[in-house]
Amino acid sequence: MPAPKVGAVTFLTVFGSFALAGQGLGQVPAGVAPAAGPRLELNYQSRFELDTNPRLEPDEQDLTFQSIHSLGIALLSETRLQNIALRFGTDLRMPQSDGSDGSLTEPTFRLTYGRAVRNAAVSLNANYRRRQIEFLEPFFLDEDEDTIIDEAGFSQSDGYLTEYGFGAALETGLERPLGMAYSLDYRARSYTDNDDPSLQDSEIYSASVTSTLRFSEISSGRVSLSTRQAEYTGTTDEREEEYRLSLGYSRALSETFEFDTSVGASRSTQEVEDAGGDASSETTGLTADFSFIKTVPDGTWFGGIDRRLSDGEFRTDLSFGRSLELRDASLRAQMGLTRGEDGEAQTTFALTYTRDLRDGAFRAAVRRGVTVDTLDEEELLTAVDMTYSKEITPLSSVSLSLDVAQIEETTADDQQDLTEAALTASLSRSITPDWDMTFGYRGRVNIEDDEDAFSNSVFVTIGRSFTFRR
Repeated sequence: MPAPKVGAVTFLTVFGSFALAGQGLGQVPAGVAPAAGPRLELNYQSRFELDTNPRLEPDEQDLTFQSIHSLGIALLSETRLQNIALRFGTDLRMPQSDGSDGSLTEPTFRLTYGRAVRNAAVSLNANYRRRQIEFLEPFFLDEDEDTIIDEAGFSQSDGYLTEYGFGAALETGLERPLGMAYSLDYRARSYTDNDDPSLQDSEIYSASVTSTLRFSEISSGRVSLSTRQAEYTGTTDEREEEYRLSLGYSRALSETFEFDTSVGASRSTQEVEDAGGDASSETTGLTADFSFIKTVPDGTWFGGIDRRLSDGEFRTDLSFGRSLELRDASLRAQMGLTRGEDGEAQTTFALTYTRDLRDGAFRAAVRRGVTVDTLDEEELLTAVDMTYSKEITPLSSVSLSLDVAQIEETTADDQQDLTEAALTASLSRSITPDWDMTFGYRGRVNIEDDEDAFSNSVFVTIGRSFTFRR
């Protein structure tokens, strides 16, 4: 199954996809961090695991023992005007899957910096990570603790995946009638020593400039110019260039109702080189969107309609949703439709429910969205994740989690479906104030082309965190 284009995921079900109140591309939040002195954090964890099928290969049952020793170092500093975080990490995996001795793997580096003053704000970020493809997981948590699906995690290829990038954003005129926002971003993804033709290297450059004119405290207008250039290399080489110009207006009609609208034009060019020859195409047209949010005593209503240029074709999205805040729980639901020029209308949805229990917590989420793979074919991605945790004693707790992802090709002649699921149960206990131990079980299943692969594993982890303050 072809891998998705990096940055091509069009999850209409991602909450907050409609920007309100005249937010420009790449804007930096103007909030000021609370004062906190510099500190050094050290995190150590060792994981010992027995797995019957580590690579989830069909008809494979080979009991394998492996230990992973992880070390993370973070230098953090927060003041009233700025914050900086510098993080390093690496793993020692013993032994390697080929039977060789253990070696340091997965080096990770990440830098974030932000500074905000009365009338301006700036942010910088940089990151680097190198991982072994055979150990990639299709499910991982983002910074907001939401489960994200990475299709590269379905690959059973050898080799390495290297990801790196940097970004910068500057915003001025935060408290003036005229404000400016600038952003620059670069992301790269490279595969080495692998034999999976569906995995493509990618480089994506993007930049934007947005000017915001505040007519009053309740209304503003904006002009935005942005560009995006992407290169994909592999069995098929592809280059994309996009340019977008838009005019927007936002207004608060009352204390409880706001809307945002914009119109613009987009232009995209694509060049493809493969064994069959070279091909190029150009797409130009108008874009528009409208979104609103209505605040009610127990939450919000929100929705919108959007026509945009995505992956060389115009796509129209329609979405409507409700968020509900209860005393000990929250519910957010969203339904929508999406349709590309050359495809059929697809239903999208998202539902998230969280509840704080007296001695634990519960969270359940399901979402369905559309991705575009390297062959510019639509794929439907349905994901389910559930977590439950319960405190047994002040020093121990149990947790249960379930993750399921299904990918369905909608336009390919030889349609292929791929499903993977993981169930994890664990018991954690604090040995000392800063030493923790966890015992657990994890079961996984992978279904592709009617071929099933199963894995059962038990694991023990022990870790400690240190914090040193100035």
